[in-house]
Amino acid sequence: MAIDVQYLDQLDQTQVDQAIAFATQLLSEKRPNLDTKRGVISELIIGLDGILNGAQRTNISLERQSHSIVAITANPLLADDDVVSDVLSNYRINRRVATTTSGEITIVINSQLETTISKGAIFTAGSVQFTSNETYTAKISGTAVLSNNERLLTQLSADRYAFTISATAVVAGSGSTALKDTTFIPTETIPNFVQAYASSNFTNGLDAQSNQDLINVLAEGLASRAWSNRLTIPAMIRSADPNEYTAVTTAFANILDMSIVGFGDEEMQRDQHWLFPVSGGGRADVYLRSQALPNKIEFNKTATVVRKTTDGAIWSFAIDRDDAPGFYEVTKIIIQGADATTSGYEVTSDTRNLDTSGSIYLPDVQTSLEGTYSKYQTATIEFLDTDTSVTDEECGCPDGAAITKDYTVTVSVMPLIKELQEFLGDRQIIAPTGDVLVKGAIPCELSVGFDLERHNTTATVDTASIAKSLASYVNNLGFASVLYASALSRIIDEFLPTGIDAGSIDMFGRIRKPDGKIEYIRSDNVLKIPADSASFTSGRTAVFMLTADDVVINDTSVSVPAV
Repeated sequence: MAIDVQYLDQLDQTQVDQAIAFATQLLSEKRPNLDTKRGVISELIIGLDGILNGAQRTNISLERQSHSIVAITANPLLADDDVVSDVLSNYRINRRVATTTSGEITIVINSQLETTISKGAIFTAGSVQFTSNETYTAKISGTAVLSNNERLLTQLSADRYAFTISATAVVAGSGSTALKDTTFIPTETIPNFVQAYASSNFTNGLDAQSNQDLINVLAEGLASRAWSNRLTIPAMIRSADPNEYTAVTTAFANILDMSIVGFGDEEMQRDQHWLFPVSGGGRADVYLRSQALPNKIEFNKTATVVRKTTDGAIWSFAIDRDDAPGFYEVTKIIIQGADATTSGYEVTSDTRNLDTSGSIYLPDVQTSLEGTYSKYQTATIEFLDTDTSVTDEECGCPDGAAITKDYTVTVSVMPLIKELQEFLGDRQIIAPTGDVLVKGAIPCELSVGFDLERHNTTATVDTASIAKSLASYVNNLGFASVLYASALSRIIDEFLPTGIDAGSIDMFGRIRKPDGKIEYIRSDNVLKIPADSASFTSGRTAVFMLTADDVVINDTSVSVPAV
């Protein structure tokens, strides 16, 4: 049985007292000559019976609060997890267990020597530990790489060589994250070691669903799983069978959130492609947040020099629609083979375009703005390379041929844009009377800062856990439109000992709109997503995103005057 009281000293004293009173009354009626007020009868017989009876009453109470949807909804914290899981399974809701983050770590050494990383080797990023998935061996020659666990040692410079390994967080949950380029410290000695860093984001770890989380998605379990309305569509997507549809992956079941914009919404403008500028319906946009934070992926591109500048030269390259479907923006550009931890070059121009080629289902997308953050988006990127010298003749001038150079490009992207577009465009799924376009949720990247004010105390504060808890709360808000400082304060207060208080909270947001414009918002009270229908931006389409690294906590002491 899932419900069972483990500690008798944690029983409700009122229930124990009531059980003792009841046992005393029954014994007095049966044996009126016994002294039930004190002594052995009272303390050892009636007292122990009352405690055990109180435990049984507690079990019965928990059972009642766990087997009823009404009771679980009223107080999900008191309900037993195992019983709630059994109850909700009757409504096609299965509790998600915590999952671990995983990704690639790049290891740099200063000699071209075969190097082995043992399975289970520990790498630390801040307070989070990751372990090597397998035993990996870096080989000097590509012909020596014969298995997945053997990696080619790539030369970065005269005395720098790199290889990658796969690693997984030791502790499951959303708190075990590491963003791309995060520095890792190995706990074991690696010969000729120079540095180690995250090759990509470690951000797909998920917390186990709480009872409240299950109640929140109960309606989806009850709903018909079909293209019908804003309740049935998410249920259909999350329950899609990878064995039935080629575009579906197991990640569909863990999609964090989505917002469906359609007829009558200000953010929907694709349904105005008529003779008159009025909404005609038949269109739907799905804004997807498949996970808490975007992935950062990198690929190589050949750029062409455009023009010479006083600081260097402007170079240009194209990002095709399949390079990183629905990507948000370019976050780094470096010369191919350069140190990946360098800051990279400045993007000077980002022009989005459309590629609607292909023979499969195509939604009604007529402008590049409508297709931004979708599968059909392409881009032309220009950037300033301050390290590579060029001449006027090499800049594509009439009398000279433009030169090219290879670069490594990193972009941020919300996963599953392409896969979800292809699934929803399947003939067996899409509504016969309309079309659907999948886009990445518009990102509002947050930074949060506040002071911890000490009043004559040296107590320790777990600031790392505060930052992780704040990030988890923000990233699970969904399409909330507003963020309240008071909600963040309640989370912070749970970690603060007596004598330490939090000051006002500075919330700063950066919104990258589909038209490429950046809007900044700031508040120490209520942060709101501003509505801008011309760029499809609102609380229905934008989400707050916060990493633990973007939570700044200043620990200060407050001088209290003597009285």
